[in-house]
Amino acid sequence: MDRETQSDTSMHNSDRAHPLVKVYIVIVNWNGWKDTIECLTAVFQNSYPNYQVIVVDNNSSDGSIEQIKNWAEGKVRSDGKYDMYETGNRPIPYCELDSLLVEKNSLLDAENVLGGQLDKCITHPLVLIQTGENLGFAGGNNAGIRCGLNWDDNAYFWLLNNDTVIEPDALQCLVEVAEKDKFVGIVGSKILYFHNPGVIQAAGGGVLYPLIGRFKYIGGGKRDDDRWNRQFYISYVMGASMLIKRNVIKDIGLLESKYFLGWEETDFCTKAVRNGWKLDYAYKSRVRHKNSSTIGINSASSDYYGTRNSIWYLREYYWYAVPSAILFGVITKPMVRLWRRQVDRIPLLLRAYWDGLFSKEGRPKCP
Repeated sequence: MDRETQSDTSMHNSDRAHPLVKVYIVIVNWNGWKDTIECLTAVFQNSYPNYQVIVVDNNSSDGSIEQIKNWAEGKVRSDGKYDMYETGNRPIPYCELDSLLVEKNSLLDAENVLGGQLDKCITHPLVLIQTGENLGFAGGNNAGIRCGLNWDDNAYFWLLNNDTVIEPDALQCLVEVAEKDKFVGIVGSKILYFHNPGVIQAAGGGVLYPLIGRFKYIGGGKRDDDRWNRQFYISYVMGASMLIKRNVIKDIGLLESKYFLGWEETDFCTKAVRNGWKLDYAYKSRVRHKNSSTIGINSASSDYYGTRNSIWYLREYYWYAVPSAILFGVITKPMVRLWRRQVDRIPLLLRAYWDGLFSKEGRPKCP
């Protein structure tokens, strides 16, 4: 791709984001409509003028789509602490799409032949997509990205976790940083803990240590002060808030869906960097994160996918580090589970390492 020929709109050099750069805000929901409508309540109060929200439901069983529609119609309120953002801006017009239609018409998969239903949704501020099955983090986001790819040749995509609440200028600040450098392809926010917003979860993202198969969030657990208001080297942008230029997706493709849950953003960022793109951090973009409210930070699913996917990732990008990472993990992870009195997790972890080495499936039947 000739990056010098990118549109003047997306390569604007002033300190103020160009109002014509459209941003598709992609939010994936799975049995978490209360978090999602709280997230949406803040999103629809954001200061950036040109955006469209795409909510992708991963086949929830808790009536999420109906509850989100009720919220958009003004029938229910967010019941969280951010009711301060409720300013009478509803009802919000919405449009529903079938994920098969979105995928069929994807610019990455087929010719750009837009169906009438897809055309109709271009003008709606909120688009709802029902996937029909749980596609995981990557698959759900990909469904939303495909939708936007059909509509705009010069858009950005903001992948935003449904268990977040944004500050009003969070998106504006992300776009401003992205616009300053044509080689910056992915930008992250300052992620703060939702229930303790004075503490940082990640200043943009994290640093990877391949030899032990681990990563560390920059600023993780530290007080939010001026130390974190500068640029850092980051190996990847945290997926809770990740702004992506459309040309990055054209260049490297969608998120790798085989991971299902965890390490997708690390894989995506590594691929982008190896294709000549840069990562950046917008410290003025502040996002509060409830941190794995969907599956739980110490859940069995988190243990399994985090372990298996780390080996998949290393096999792809740092093959030489696989033996040392497994050795380190087999020694340390069982010790931690014993300390937590989670002895039943040890066989699950061993299976995760085995599957990381030999399995190619995205999602096994269990956990």
